[in-house]
Amino acid sequence: MVEYALIIVFIALACFTGLKLMGQSLSQFIKQAAQEFE
Repeated sequence: MVEYALIIVFIALACFTGLKLMGQSLSQFIKQAAQEFE
C-alpha cells in the first residue's frame, strides 16, 4: 500500500514538472514567434 502511494506521488510529480517544462517552452516559442512577426 505504501509503495502504491509512492508511485502515485512520483507520477504526479513527473506530470507536474512535465507540464511546467511544456509551459515554459511554449511561452518561449510564442515570444520568439511574436518577435519574428514584428
